[in-house]
Amino acid sequence: SCKDKKFTIKKGLEVTLNKKGTDTLEVTSLFVEAETLDKDKKIETERFECGRYRIGGQAGAKNFTTAKSNFCKTSPYVYERVTKINVTIGPDGTDDNVKIDICSDVNGVCCKTKLSSLLSDDWSKNSNEVWDEGDLGKCKTMQYKVNKATRDGGPRFTVSKDGKDDLTVNKIQVETVDVHGTKFKYDCGDFKLQSQGQPCVPGVNCSVTKNCKKSTLRSNSRTTTKRPSRRTTTRRSSARIATSTKKPTTTRPPFRSGSG
Repeated sequence: SCKDKKFTIKKGLEVTLNKKGTDTLEVTSLFVEAETLDKDKKIETERFECGRYRIGGQAGAKNFTTAKSNFCKTSPYVYERVTKINVTIGPDGTDDNVKIDICSDVNGVCCKTKLSSLLSDDWSKNSNEVWDEGDLGKCKTMQYKVNKATRDGGPRFTVSKDGKDDLTVNKIQVETVDVHGTKFKYDCGDFKLQSQGQPCVPGVNCSVTKNCKKSTLRSNSRTTTKRPSRRTTTRRSSARIATSTKKPTTTRPPFRSGSG
């Protein structure tokens, strides 16, 4: 029995359907729900989408099979970790301590860390600062659920600081990679932390939160309208180039399947 069976899952599940007999079974969609068991005993529901299945039929017939296996990925979200943060600072820099807080747009999972380095003035005016994953302290390799059901899905990003020194950030871009190796870039917009010489008040003048949106990739092709011509032209076919992405190895908390 698979009841209360625990699995260690890194990227997804492989689910196989099999049957005997000559009847054909066609499944248009199959979903698996499971529960995460973390160190704090907090239960998090996970959902995996397995796609379509078609099995059975007469032996020897075309596409005859008694079993079919599909790889099931999380849906409608995917786990991503932050690999780079690019910050463009405006005319107001600051010497105050600056922290960032990155949160999932699916659940309440967040990670907060201070962005700084020992050898540079990180938040100086009119500068551009880039922090890699290794600079994120305890948030390094942290995985966040990111909603893929909408085009605007992306992590929530908060900039906060102490002190009375104003800070203007023109743009923050966040780069991520999911558990399958796919890379994403998000635009989190601008951030203005202005206290006007007053003490920092949490939620009022010392922190700003924005929802990051996936950056739109530019297309190299242009759409033009041609007038009718009597000349005969030959179009060259474009070649497809297949690419592959190395999938990172990540460790996720163990799962236990839903009851039934």
